Amino acid sequence: MKRLRLFALLIILPLFAFSSCKGKWNSSFSSAQDYAIKKERPIFMYVDSGSEASVDFKNTVLNSKEFLSYAGKKVSLLHVNLVPEADDKKTEEEINAVYEEQSKIVLDFNVEDEISLFLLSPEGYYLSHLPWEEKYKSSEELISALENQLAGSESISKLISDVGRSSGVERVRAIDVLYESTDENYRRPLIPLCRQVLEIDTDNVTGLLGKYELQTTFDDVYLMLNPESVDEAAQRFVDVAEKGHLDRAQKFEAYYYAAYLYPLVGSTDYEKMLGLLQKSYDADPKNEHAGDISETIKMVESMKSYQENSSLYGSNTELE
Repeated sequence: MKRLRLFALLIILPLFAFSSCKGKWNSSFSSAQDYAIKKERPIFMYVDSGSEASVDFKNTVLNSKEFLSYAGKKVSLLHVNLVPEADDKKTEEEINAVYEEQSKIVLDFNVEDEISLFLLSPEGYYLSHLPWEEKYKSSEELISALENQLAGSESISKLISDVGRSSGVERVRAIDVLYESTDENYRRPLIPLCRQVLEIDTDNVTGLLGKYELQTTFDDVYLMLNPESVDEAAQRFVDVAEKGHLDRAQKFEAYYYAAYLYPLVGSTDYEKMLGLLQKSYDADPKNEHAGDISETIKMVESMKSYQENSSLYGSNTELE
């Protein structure tokens, strides 16, 4: 009887072992991240647009036994479905939470492609992405590409570890190295680290305080900007230029972007644009882009003059 039980156990154990190695798709970022942290593995994120090509790719490649078996040993799998099926069991609060998470992912990682494949650190920082132009037709092709990406991400993974192991001004320097080594299109997940620079290096020992004051202002403005808030948003750039620790070039940039916000939201307040553009030029007249600012000032002055003349002409027409 004992031998029979042992025999049954020997049969069952390999089944459990196989099951534990087979990858399972997580549907929420937090669950994928928890598993990644627990297993000390990166996150493989698939952003699903719901298109015919995306559905076909999911069914034939991503959910193949070969890929799931490989991925289950290497990564934490995350499926971000931008067109989720209706679920009557979910509350409005749960649905809103899913929408907010998806919106954040799209924003953080500049998701634009029909099918997007990313490799992220357990912390959720960008490591690399698999360009969809290659259109992986089989699990073998995708596994090979993922293997290459995993190998190629070792250097930036080390930089992330360096941040985790450091403290004080050394942490600030480690954050800066990581920030500069990350593709500029995918730096937004690093913003919480950028804010740590402001908290740690209040005396600007590293000389990096102004840089990250400006970068965090970009993020603040990006989230708040709309036609009604443009004055407040522009003032954020003015404040950081006048009260922060920015150097000449950074002040030049801050004032320029303050001016840029107005046409970005469709405003024709040329007076404010001109004032900010002039401040940008005055902040760093020797800047390599100072000539561009001068030309922009002339262009805005012409537009302002045209606006004033059009207004005057319109008034005369009404009087007649």
